[in-house]
Amino acid sequence: MVNAPPPMPRLTPGTILGLHERDYRYGVGYLGLRVREVGVDRIDTAAEWVLVRGHRLTHDGRVDARELEILVNVAALREGAVKPTGWLPPVTAVAPPRR
Repeated sequence: MVNAPPPMPRLTPGTILGLHERDYRYGVGYLGLRVREVGVDRIDTAAEWVLVRGHRLTHDGRVDARELEILVNVAALREGAVKPTGWLPPVTAVAPPRR
């Protein structure tokens, strides 16, 4: 018997995502994102990636006004990338300047 994948969470406007580099295409670093729009009405169970539009969240709760359009890994959404309301991204370490 094959185990069914975990259920797909609903991505409605205002949903908060916490995405590692491996969870979204062509990004660098950890990304907190407040969803504005999802590129499809229903995410197909066979889909690997879904288009999401939204705004970056900073570790102190600020929201970047510029909109991002990214491809998000569907497996990441099933495995905990959807965060509760009020969640904030972690403070990331800043690399020392190159000498």
